[in-house]
Amino acid sequence: MPSALKVSSAAATKAVARLERKGLVIRAVDMMDRRCVNVSLTRAGADTARQSSQHA
Repeated sequence: MPSALKVSSAAATKAVARLERKGLVIRAVDMMDRRCVNVSLTRAGADTARQSSQHA
């Protein structure tokens, strides 16, 4: 996915780590392919996304 976003894997990892520290996302190892990590919004992350889209 980082290539689809035009960012390096390292940059994507740092961005996700920052969001995770803020409690906006959670990471979970993909059970079908343990090389992959799924990232999901937390309730706080969804609220933040909703608020920022209303102000855009």
